[in-house]
Amino acid sequence: MSINQENMENNILVIVLTLSNGVGGHYYSISALMNSSIKKKYNFSIVNIGINDSKILKDINCSSYDYLKIEKINDTLELLKEIKKIVRRQKIDIIHCFNEQIYWLSVMSGVRRNILTKCGGQNVKHFPKVENLILFSNENLSYYKKLSSSQNYFLIPNRVLPFQNDNKRIERLKSLIGYQKEDIILLKIARITKFYKKSINESIKITNSLNENNIKAKLILIGSEVDSDIIDTSLLQNNVHFIFSDDEFTHNAKEIIDICDIYIGTGRGIMEASSKNKIILGSTSESNLPVLVNEDTLPTFMEYNFSERVPIKIEEEAISKQIISALFDKKNNSKVWFDKYFDIEKVVDVYDNIYSNLVPTINKFNIKLLKNFLHFIYQINKCI
Repeated sequence: MSINQENMENNILVIVLTLSNGVGGHYYSISALMNSSIKKKYNFSIVNIGINDSKILKDINCSSYDYLKIEKINDTLELLKEIKKIVRRQKIDIIHCFNEQIYWLSVMSGVRRNILTKCGGQNVKHFPKVENLILFSNENLSYYKKLSSSQNYFLIPNRVLPFQNDNKRIERLKSLIGYQKEDIILLKIARITKFYKKSINESIKITNSLNENNIKAKLILIGSEVDSDIIDTSLLQNNVHFIFSDDEFTHNAKEIIDICDIYIGTGRGIMEASSKNKIILGSTSESNLPVLVNEDTLPTFMEYNFSERVPIKIEEEAISKQIISALFDKKNNSKVWFDKYFDIEKVVDVYDNIYSNLVPTINKFNIKLLKNFLHFIYQINKCI
């Protein structure tokens, strides 16, 4: 059953939980959705709850933006009161929650149309019972269907908006690495943390492998949060260029993707690179080098939302040969994938249909919501 929308306006409140630095994939997913043509029909407001504000969210043009800072556990007691104030002030009809830990706020706000998006990532046990659930991958969809986590499931692979190149930054980057016309540029954009240790070192290895096969390859690794201990220094040669920057190249880093011939990435970065028709490599759980995304491997990469959990195993020599072949046959078609699977404008009508036909929420506190609330407190307590 869906709620009759007669006499209702289309005011949507997006609720986000920030327990780190306020950057990352799901912030850009929110930005892409709210900057798409769906904004012609819906008025979006944002509430960011957590230990840090988010520049990405603050930069979105929306009806209102509120940051509810949590500095101590007692601050959580005021959250529901503040959410209810915002709901009344903005005359909210729908709450779209982007973190499962704060879904209890959606339910207890009094708003009867609620939806949760799980933006990829591993399957987790501590997950609330929800009426309407958007998932980015079949990996997540299969798992949460088995748990009967929702009444209404929607599979919408992560989407991005087309974007312009920043040619000024691209030229500066070329100058920094001593770019020459014959260079084949590999680009990886990632936070330099233990989480990306495997994929960063694999990126260095494939660059070395290409050079051993007489390809003049250079790797540009752009990132922040530097943890130099994760880099295997025994792999380093003069073909690897580290660009550690807080803002100059990491802010809207997608705008410099066009510098490369080969993009090595995960998640939405791969989708952004496909919009520029780049050769794309992705790390997998079972191969020792990043694997070429092609017509054969694309379905499996999509199944796992282009994460490093992709279970593809290919021998190193075969991987190198595939990449060299892709460089020389000039038949790369990743732009076709973008147009078909990754352009958010292609699913604006899908989102509109979802918002128009939400299963109503029963706004009552119960044992499942209590568990959701307690898990939220546990997560907050770890971060403050």
